[in-house]
Amino acid sequence: MTNPQAIYRLATALRQAASAHNWAQVIQVDQHIAALLSDLQGATLSPAQSKAIDVLQTTHRRVNTWCHQQSEVLRGKMEQTRNNRERAAAYATFMDEKDLG
Repeated sequence: MTNPQAIYRLATALRQAASAHNWAQVIQVDQHIAALLSDLQGATLSPAQSKAIDVLQTTHRRVNTWCHQQSEVLRGKMEQTRNNRERAAAYATFMDEKDLG
């Protein structure tokens, strides 16, 4: 039987890894969560375990949403960097042509 405190520790570890932007740790904790849920599949849970699983599920959902938001922010920054690089290259080409002309 899985100790409810172990489930709470996973929720805390997931939240801390996400808030630290430690994506490798987020993945590792997520793998531990998947293993835990696989082990618990079909088991009858105590009320304390059910409550801990509910907390873990809520935490996981929030972290997942936040990670998707961070991914969109990063995508925007990457696109802006790419656009800036293209503008700089075009400007450099223009200046070279102007200098040669």
